[in-house]
Amino acid sequence: MTEPPYGSLGRQEFHMGDEQRERVRDCLNKTGITLRQDAFDRLAANIEKSITTFLAAALEPTFRSKHDALRDLWRLAHEDDPPIGVIRARIQGLPNEVMDYIDNRASHVVPRLEAQHAAAACAEREPSSDPEPRRRLRRQPSPRATTDREHWMRRGGFQAWARVAPAGLLCRAVAVVTAQGAQAVPGRGRGGSKRSSARLEPRILGVVRGAREEKPQGGRPPADARQSLVMHLALNWTTCTGRMPEAGRSDHTGFGDLAHAVFQWLGLSPDEAEYSLRAYWEKVQSIRSRRMEEDTE
Repeated sequence: MTEPPYGSLGRQEFHMGDEQRERVRDCLNKTGITLRQDAFDRLAANIEKSITTFLAAALEPTFRSKHDALRDLWRLAHEDDPPIGVIRARIQGLPNEVMDYIDNRASHVVPRLEAQHAAAACAEREPSSDPEPRRRLRRQPSPRATTDREHWMRRGGFQAWARVAPAGLLCRAVAVVTAQGAQAVPGRGRGGSKRSSARLEPRILGVVRGAREEKPQGGRPPADARQSLVMHLALNWTTCTGRMPEAGRSDHTGFGDLAHAVFQWLGLSPDEAEYSLRAYWEKVQSIRSRRMEEDTE
């Protein structure tokens, strides 16, 4: 039994074994198609690429999950008594896609905050009626103020920095790197004409939760990713065999059998394969009908 790729998230690419390649041949034979070895190898390689593309899309965090992770951090940093240990632990557990977003901002933001923090600490240690020393310190760039992303990542990025950063500086940095400001949004309805008090919400990835102006974009649902997989498999089939696949949602046709086999290799159910095939063919039929209407006008 083939282990579903979802069981090994570190895998970057999908490669078929000998049994899986023979299954592809069986699907071709079902349609009466015989390919030369080089053409079959191209088909197998294209199928592997389509599966790899699906896995990348399926494992990528959705817009909502990214927004939630950043929003949770922002709210923790704004508590009256921020739980520093929880904040540090949350940062270490963030997925790579969220950390990429944070590091892009932190590589520019953190050095400036460090310089401000150092200036404030110096002023507290050496109070003086003469403001010139503090002015000179503020004008003097931090050694890391021009740190680019590559240099920042060589230092370990935001996760490494967050492990040892002073609590106050950490909270300031989290508040800045997770959001682009904040705004008041209406409270939730509580029945009748009553509403809870307005609350402050961060603007994250261009979206303010609860604001009427915009809704989150992106983060395709898994069903859409599965339908895209079927579309890519159909393109693989057509390109390498020179024939359009036969329509149908069952495994009675050669292409249907291939789609069901791929879904099985991915640990997906026959019902999910049938639903995705049906949705794909309905979309194909809709496009054909629309084109026919345009041709008759």
